[in-house]
Amino acid sequence: MVSVSGAREQKARQAGNAIYGSVHNQSMTSRVVDDNDTYVYGPERISTHPYSHCSTISSVRRTFCLLALFDLCFCFILWVIYTQLTGSETVWEAFEQQVANYGFKTSLFDTVMVAALRFVLIELGYALFRLNHWWLIAISTSLTCIFLIAKVFLFEFSHAGKPENPLSYILLLASFIITWIETWFLDFKVLPTEKKILLKGTHGQPNERTSLLRNAEEGNSVPDDDKDTRYYSPAGTEACL
Repeated sequence: MVSVSGAREQKARQAGNAIYGSVHNQSMTSRVVDDNDTYVYGPERISTHPYSHCSTISSVRRTFCLLALFDLCFCFILWVIYTQLTGSETVWEAFEQQVANYGFKTSLFDTVMVAALRFVLIELGYALFRLNHWWLIAISTSLTCIFLIAKVFLFEFSHAGKPENPLSYILLLASFIITWIETWFLDFKVLPTEKKILLKGTHGQPNERTSLLRNAEEGNSVPDDDKDTRYYSPAGTEACL
């Protein structure tokens, strides 16, 4: 009977260790950080390192890149509508006046090219190389503002006897506003959010030196986010009793 009860007790301990190991490993995979600044939150892998093996970037950075794409598409659509209201007989004549016969004082096609340049810089810097600094968006915004200010003073809103087109004002204002929205979103949303993820992953990462009984050593204080991963010993069965 002693040997049978000892074998049952050993099996119960093995079962408890297996349950604890599965729960502990699950809690570890919810927050991991490696040397390449790759963070794991459940099934989602977040990376801000340009050469990381992880292909997924943070959700706020993806939103920022989509905002740059929206900037380009919005400016292009506004410019196309603007060309339809210039008074030309056909669409191709309007495009020819705006693109082939481009003039800084008479054409707004350069606003679309500036939007395309902003899009390329943002996608290369913050999507491909995954920069964690604001210097690139600062350069992009500064150049855009200088261009728009010069455009406002030199552009002829009514030329060649043609009436003023209200979309010319809207296009210039939209380009200016969206540029500053991108700057604000990166500086106040993207970078602080990813910094919080980095700090959370660094402070909460367990390693081989972490005590298995650290909650007991800290006065049995369990954080709120670890309440669902507490270890409970398996209840004894009637056979074991």
